[in-house]
Amino acid sequence: MGNSRKTSGTRPLCQVPQRGGVVGWMSIAKAGPLCSAPMIVTTAAIVHSPTASAAIVSSGIVNFEVPTTNLGTDINFATVTAQNSTGTHLPGWDLSPYGTSTNNVALLANHGTGIMRNPSAGTNTLRTNLAIGTVVGPSGFYYGNSAASLGTAVGQWTANAEGYIGVKFFSESTSSVHYGFMALRIRTNATDRTIVGFAWESIPDTPIVVSTASLPAPATGLIALAAGCGGRRRRR
Repeated sequence: MGNSRKTSGTRPLCQVPQRGGVVGWMSIAKAGPLCSAPMIVTTAAIVHSPTASAAIVSSGIVNFEVPTTNLGTDINFATVTAQNSTGTHLPGWDLSPYGTSTNNVALLANHGTGIMRNPSAGTNTLRTNLAIGTVVGPSGFYYGNSAASLGTAVGQWTANAEGYIGVKFFSESTSSVHYGFMALRIRTNATDRTIVGFAWESIPDTPIVVSTASLPAPATGLIALAAGCGGRRRRR
């Protein structure tokens, strides 16, 4: 798992506005005159260069595997960056899923970051799985550190399924609070997990709705970190 699946090479991508105000990523050759804000997908991380002009900034579908370690994967929403931790956190990181438990994925939050509780889950800190259509914004209840815990109760996670984590974070570039969400897929148990993608609202203090439309699939022209894209390959 993890580094054993590294491939060689990089692919130059650029930022292309998609329908619905979503920022996506396309090869420079394909994008042509639409191309702006070039970026490089590396073998060790995903690194995007988002603009602040669009309402929603999205990684698209990345399928980035979280290693089964207590270091995990650091995510910087503002720079649309994720990389596996080596013991020193990614600069400006907001959220870090990690851990070796088969029952839950630990969620470490940086200072200024909050992890949203499912609004129908009472007061249980581990009920972090949000349904499609959930509003992530100022009215939500947020914890510091939490977890994606397997179970059958409202807000818990299911094996072999995808769920959504709502996040508020502080952006150093805007000096403001922003809201976003991350799609996480857990397979047979919590040690086998993948960051599907993440998105955030670029307008400060503005809610975002959990939606698959904010994470466009590669079929719509976006680039996935999968086989042939120079990044991590999704486990089969």
